Amino acid sequence: MKKRHIKLSVLLLAALAAFSTYGCDSSEEASSSNDTAVCMGCHDGTTDTGSKILWAKSGWEDSGHAQGQRLPIIDTYATFDGSGTYLGLEENIIGWEWSGSHAFMGNGSSCQYCHEHSGFVNQWTGGYPEPIATGNTAIDGLPEFTTPWEIEGEVILQPAPPGCSTCHAPHKNGNFELTIPNGTVVQTQGLGAYSKSRGNICAGCHKSRVMNGRTNMFTDVNDRLLSSLLTDMTSVSHFGPHYGTQTDVHLGTSAATYAGKTYTNHEHSTSDDANCVTCHMNLRTDMMSHLSSTLGGHSFEVTAPMRGGENANYGGCEGSACHDIIRPADLTAATQAAADGYIRKDMKVFTYTVGGTAHNTMAKMNAIMVKLADPDNGCAGLLNDAFEAATVDASGADIGGSSIKFKNDVYERCHISSYTVATGETIPAVDPATVDVDADPSVRILKALWNFETIAADKSQGQHNPSFVLQLLYDTCEDVHLLTGGANDAAAIDAACNNLSTNRP
Repeated sequence: MKKRHIKLSVLLLAALAAFSTYGCDSSEEASSSNDTAVCMGCHDGTTDTGSKILWAKSGWEDSGHAQGQRLPIIDTYATFDGSGTYLGLEENIIGWEWSGSHAFMGNGSSCQYCHEHSGFVNQWTGGYPEPIATGNTAIDGLPEFTTPWEIEGEVILQPAPPGCSTCHAPHKNGNFELTIPNGTVVQTQGLGAYSKSRGNICAGCHKSRVMNGRTNMFTDVNDRLLSSLLTDMTSVSHFGPHYGTQTDVHLGTSAATYAGKTYTNHEHSTSDDANCVTCHMNLRTDMMSHLSSTLGGHSFEVTAPMRGGENANYGGCEGSACHDIIRPADLTAATQAAADGYIRKDMKVFTYTVGGTAHNTMAKMNAIMVKLADPDNGCAGLLNDAFEAATVDASGADIGGSSIKFKNDVYERCHISSYTVATGETIPAVDPATVDVDADPSVRILKALWNFETIAADKSQGQHNPSFVLQLLYDTCEDVHLLTGGANDAAAIDAACNNLSTNRP
């Protein structure tokens, strides 16, 4: 018995020593798991630095990085007028819940690069080799890449969400050095390059992947869509860019544009002051009496539930001297109600003023998205009509029945998840060498679906790049209207696309 007690004591001491080494190592960061909880073992708020870390931890716990997507708890109830006539069902948000950290879906293929702590660190510290060029695709000049993590079957056995040491490496040189240093040029596959002075680490993940499946990388969106159409297409289980298109929308890249149209970027895209950190991590000093970790800081939220309702953080917008003022109260009741259609049932739509001139980009963007998707009608808007028009049988006739599959809920409405072509129909194949991407129905419908999902997945209601977003949406709507057989005159296009001729920037 005595010997067993000695052995147990030795094992316990060894375990404590191992934990101590892992938790407070002064030479390097823990690399195999998220050590946010371990950081707090030393930095408990008893020092100034500890207090700041505790504040950052509180915000992180309220972030999508830790918790996943914030979803509403919906109460549905019947409504009646004064005479007792039934008016229909109304929906009211009575609370919020989390969907769960995306780290739990982080081991598929290259997903771990962003969905899991170790995968992100390995990507940016050279832990993974570069993709291997293996040949050419059917489109001349575009290399096919085989990603080594697919070959090696790289699996992280203890997946963890992004935490303190995912983005920071404080023990390496005594400060909060970032894994991707500020100022680092981050390239997207849509040929965008984020090179601002701050927010580069955010761009490392929040960017589109212009890929065919997971192996072919292309130089622009049209090439990617054409590669999909080398054979007749009858169904796709996932279509569109990866859900995280913020950097490309911000830069005005990775979209399927239209010949003869001019595209310009907003000051948000071109100004160094309009970066991820300035807008998403700002703390409003005029809100000191009711500051919350759910807004700004390491929550990265611009709007969030607080004190019984949804509050917004305008500090980065006004503090940067770009905007005079931003307030939801500037909108009329009718305009606010019209916005209650696409992005979120409870979405707050803000106007902003520059030099005394009011702008309502969010309301315009929402209106055109409603035209394209029509969320209150099962997402059966212009996009679905155009999809049916673009799918045909062997004789070239549309027999109907094809449909886009949308993810449709109250919080994020009509995200495209897949599509199914009716029995006997296809989206016809094209010849990449001769096709006119602005005339062929197969390419045009895929361009429209791609653009819609690019803007929807950005989730900023157009604010990351208002000029580009509105231009792209209006051009997409015009082309979809024509694809359905709509009249090619200004009045008809205006009616279908929310006064396109006067609203397109």
